[in-house]
Amino acid sequence: MVFLVSPWKGFVAGLCIGATFVFLGINVGNYLTHPQDFKDVAYWQDRIKVVGPDEAYAEHVRIVAAQNIQQSHTLAHVFGSAIYKEIGIDAVAVCQNDYAFGCLHEVFERVVSEQGPVGLKQAVDACSRDQTRLYPCHHALGHGLVAYFGYHENAVNNALALCDADFNADPINGCVGGVFMEFNLYTSISPTIEARDVDEHGWYYPCTAIPEKYHRACYFWLPQWWREVMRDKKMEGDEIFSVMGEQCEAAPNQTYVRECFQRIGQHATYQSGYESGRAKQLCDIATDDPLYNFLCKTYSAFSFRYTDERFAEQALSMCSEFDGEKREYCEEFAENKTNISWAPDLPREFLEHSSKLD
Repeated sequence: MVFLVSPWKGFVAGLCIGATFVFLGINVGNYLTHPQDFKDVAYWQDRIKVVGPDEAYAEHVRIVAAQNIQQSHTLAHVFGSAIYKEIGIDAVAVCQNDYAFGCLHEVFERVVSEQGPVGLKQAVDACSRDQTRLYPCHHALGHGLVAYFGYHENAVNNALALCDADFNADPINGCVGGVFMEFNLYTSISPTIEARDVDEHGWYYPCTAIPEKYHRACYFWLPQWWREVMRDKKMEGDEIFSVMGEQCEAAPNQTYVRECFQRIGQHATYQSGYESGRAKQLCDIATDDPLYNFLCKTYSAFSFRYTDERFAEQALSMCSEFDGEKREYCEEFAENKTNISWAPDLPREFLEHSSKLD
């Protein structure tokens, strides 16, 4: 099955920090008298007043493109704060899909803190008038719902119920994806990535405490949290991927190991520095199980292309070791003709394997 993915182009890879940036070779000095000004909310408030919201946003995108990829999402939040202060809820129409939707996330977070669920509904309506932005708007809503309800189990369940009722266009990356990302990483209340602690609930929480209909999305978002927790513990790349693979294979609900390893594949792309040989190696470190290794590499292929068209060759390179149906399946992902939410059936070779994933 082939799906056209233009409505959510720039979204999935974008859920992992800074994945959607493009190096444009802009000289920051052309825009700023003081190189650090662009990191301040006040600077962007002034630029919005001088050149208007749209032009200021365009400047922001060009300037941040010249910065370290790890800073891009945080800098987008800075602009989001500035534009919300200047034009309020109308900012959702200005913030686009750049830098993992940091601008949009910040606006939704400001809306929920000041206006609650009523304001969030208005923000979603304004944001998603353009149907190509439906998924990122819903994802940002998920962040906002957790920030409003709180960072505890009941809050997660309340947020998921609201997502399910009205904002369920994408069952993994949309509103529910925003809920899990926010619960795990506190992006609305921390200026940097701050992974929640591993407590008595263990490594698979909150998946172990929510209705099963949300497990598919929950298990997809777990490795992102695991990776940040392990980084906080000063673990290195190879060790992190080895442990993540072990934890996916040991998941209490084996039905969703598929999604778990696909997310590891996405992180392999980012950890590799966008070099396919290294991404393959990281998937090999994560698992030697043929099916799980295949899932890791196919979603890594997807993430190369989704991050930037310049990585199209690297994406296809991830599929080079496969033949026949497996190669075709992998290339569907490498060419972004399908995605995690609507993945086609596995190649027949893996059907006997896949009973535990159904």
